[in-house]
Amino acid sequence: NEAAYICRQRLEVEPNDTEAMYWLGKALISERKHDEANQVLVRLEAFEAYRQIPQYTELKRGMSLDQFKTIN
Repeated sequence: NEAAYICRQRLEVEPNDTEAMYWLGKALISERKHDEANQVLVRLEAFEAYRQIPQYTELKRGMSLDQFKTIN
C-alpha cells in the first residue's frame, strides 16, 4: 500500500508526527492489518494531539466494526 509506505517514510524522519500515525493506522485498517494498526493507534494515543484529529473516533469505531466482521 503506497499510503502506508509514505507514512512509514515520514515517521522515520519525524517519529512523533501524529498525522502520519493516523494515516498509517487508516491505511493498515484498509489492508485488514488490524493488529499492526492497533499498535500504531495506541502509540498515537500517547500524544494529546490525536484529540485534534476529528476523524480519529470514527477510525477507531470503524476498526472495531471491521474486526468484528472479520471474526464473524
